[in-house]
Amino acid sequence: MENMNAFYIFALLSAIILITLTVSILAVRRAFSRNHQLFLTRGDKGKCTVETEGTVVRYKPSSDQTAGMVWVSYMVDGKEYTIGEPVHFSGSVIRMGKIPIGQKMEAKLGAIRVGMKVSVLYDPQKPSQAYIPQNEGHITN
Repeated sequence: MENMNAFYIFALLSAIILITLTVSILAVRRAFSRNHQLFLTRGDKGKCTVETEGTVVRYKPSSDQTAGMVWVSYMVDGKEYTIGEPVHFSGSVIRMGKIPIGQKMEAKLGAIRVGMKVSVLYDPQKPSQAYIPQNEGHITN
């Protein structure tokens, strides 16, 4: 009987994890479907050779559950494009003497706010394919 209860608990936990994962994936897809692109691969970023100035139009800080997101609009030949990227961070180790006791994380874009200007690199053949070069680093929440 105990083995049967353990099996049901395992099955229930597995179902909860599967549902949580599915909802998370759908939330990420939904967030990016509002934009003109998904994450660019390293090869796609290599095609982004033209620089322009963009403006932060939306910023969602990170929380315990999700990574922060930044949306930037930019103009190419009179047409406005918007990209969304997770906020990337750089970290440094906090030490007490020689012993690491924590990590200090800072957004690669600095203090992000709506209206701030950032550089955007885009593909001249596909201007909707773009990224924020200052936002290279690690994603964390």
